[in-house]
Amino acid sequence: MLFRSQILRTVQRLAGRSNTIRMEVLIESPRAFVQAEQIAAIDDVAALVFGAWDFARTIGGRVEPDSWLQDQGTARQLLPILAAAHGKDAVDAVTATLPIRPKDPSDASAQRAYEAAIVAACRDAEDARRIGYAAKWILHPDQITPIQGAWTPSREEALAALELTRRYTEAALAGSGAELHGNALADKAVVGTEWWQVQAGLSAGILSLSDIDATGHSIETLERTVRTR
Repeated sequence: MLFRSQILRTVQRLAGRSNTIRMEVLIESPRAFVQAEQIAAIDDVAALVFGAWDFARTIGGRVEPDSWLQDQGTARQLLPILAAAHGKDAVDAVTATLPIRPKDPSDASAQRAYEAAIVAACRDAEDARRIGYAAKWILHPDQITPIQGAWTPSREEALAALELTRRYTEAALAGSGAELHGNALADKAVVGTEWWQVQAGLSAGILSLSDIDATGHSIETLERTVRTR
């Protein structure tokens, strides 16, 4: 992998280009998994991508639409951990059940199959978000909205995460390491798992800088308080 990175830089130099190129590297074989941490450590690598189908093929397994999240759970969870160890992202595998629109609007069976495929995309994407993936590959245009939705909070969710962050930041600045959140204790680890909603809200335009200003703290102060890596 490092050799390929060096080839990439050589081609750039020969072409007279100095732009930065980042690679998303598919991890889809036993050998790739064994070397995944070394791959993530390479500067030119931006993300590790889980290749569920080829991974199953190379170990003699299968990808079942209704059980692959559990069947490949160990390998799938490992990738975000190895990527995060080097400050890189992990991208989840595709959901291969395609939402094919019914050609005949009266075809109830085809409509049910379409709706089930959308549900599968939502389920897989939400699971990927929960276990640390930064994104998910998409096969079909109709998967875009349900999959992006897993990484896009509502304004209410983003504001709630921002308010929790504000309260924890003020507690931390006052010397406390935790803040009461409902009937649960919210420390840096807990608040940090909600911070992504603030970041996603800002990226999607759901939150504005005026929302940040209303907390009485800068975005840098809030992020520094909850940042885990």
